[in-house]
Amino acid sequence: MNCEGCGAILPEGATACPACGRPAVMSPPPSSGATRVTTPIRKAASTTIDATRSVVTEAKKTGKAALGEAKIAVQDVRVLTRKAVHEVGKELESLGKDLQKGKKDQ
Repeated sequence: MNCEGCGAILPEGATACPACGRPAVMSPPPSSGATRVTTPIRKAASTTIDATRSVVTEAKKTGKAALGEAKIAVQDVRVLTRKAVHEVGKELESLGKDLQKGKKDQ
């Protein structure tokens, strides 16, 4: 697991990042029923985080102008991620309503 603040690798069982001191955030394990839904979302989030870190790392190597571009790219990713999460939430809400409606019909 990596630090959400600086990206450093956190040792197993760490309560804080050894590099920046930020408290380690441990996510609770998903329930077995939620795994089918949350696993793809977690993979997508992990890929996004890794790509963002890669952009920032490359920007640091190439200079301040690239770092500014990387910050803009990170903001774009943040906006797109929020939109995607919102859309998934609406779909899940709709699915929940359909399931409730189906139970009432039976």
